[in-house]
Parts: sequence; structure tokens; C-alpha cells
Amino acid sequence: MKRNNFILKMTLILALVTASNYVKGQDIVLPSDSTGKTIYTEVVPVDSTSKNELYLRAKEWFARSYNSSKSVIQIDDKEAGVISGKAFTKVFVTMMGVTKHAGNIHYSVTVYFKNNRYKYEIKDWICSADGIRSLVETSEVSNIKPDAWSVKFWEKAKSTVNVEAQTLINSLKEEMAKRSPAQSNDW
Repeated sequence: MKRNNFILKMTLILALVTASNYVKGQDIVLPSDSTGKTIYTEVVPVDSTSKNELYLRAKEWFARSYNSSKSVIQIDDKEAGVISGKAFTKVFVTMMGVTKHAGNIHYSVTVYFKNNRYKYEIKDWICSADGIRSLVETSEVSNIKPDAWSVKFWEKAKSTVNVEAQTLINSLKEEMAKRSPAQSNDW
């Protein structure tokens, strides 16, 4: 009798833990555009700041944010007021107490400049899974429809997208609020 109660309790606890892990991943709602693709975008005002100054600040941000900004930046047009690049982040999943690299998420980041404001777009979130059964294909994050076996990976992928985007946005806003080193006389 005691053994049956113990087994029942353990089964209930396991079911609750599994359900809470599943629900936790469902709470992440990624922002999307009119086509349903994941995009983080905002126009940010910066008082009394020229387009040229904003360009210099964004160049500094790319240099600080990526190991090699030269390999990330695809478009660098000061006159048109745009810097755009492509990068990726890794997805790690912990299964049975072991954390392993499970895939990569590639994305593009673009910063546009006008006098007194800039606009950022972080989009084209493409996820590729490594070695997870049938998930060798690549998929736009907003199109993820996982099978039962891969739910944990896709939940982690969505979480990684959100964390990566928020980290980039926060660091970009911080950098864009500073005076660029070229404009500073504090040396």
C-alpha cells in the first residue's frame, strides 16, 4: 500500500514537472511583423544628434558587440544611413543533466540613421538544429512547429532568440546614447 502511494506520488510529481516545463516555454511570445515573421524593431529618438554621429555610434556598437564586426557587417553605407549585418548565436540544451550544443540561430541586424533618431531591425531568425533526430532542417523561428520529441529544443530556441534580441537592443540603446569616441574630447 505504501509502495503504491509512493509510486502514485512520484508519477504525479513527474507529470507536474513535465507539464510546468512545457508550459514555461509556451509563455514566450516573440514579436512578429504582418507576415508572421519574428522581428524586433523600434524607432528611437536621440535629441540633438546628427545622422553622422549616430552612424559613428552604431559602428562602435558593432565593433563592441561582435568578435569581428568586419565579418558580421554586410552593408555599411554612411551616406544612405544604414549599417546591416548577419550573425548567429548558439543554442544549448540540457538533457538528463548534460548540457550540449544543439544548434545555431542566425539573424540579421540593421540600424538606419536620420538626424535625431535611428531605427533598428533584428530579424530573419533562422534556426538550425544539430543532431536532434529528424530536425536537420532549418526553419524560421516563427514557423517552428515541433514534434513531441523536440519540444524542449524549440522552447530553448525561442528563449535564446528573446534573450539575444533583448541583450542586443539594450546594448545598442546604451551605445547610441553615448557620444562617439571621435566626438569626445575626454582623452
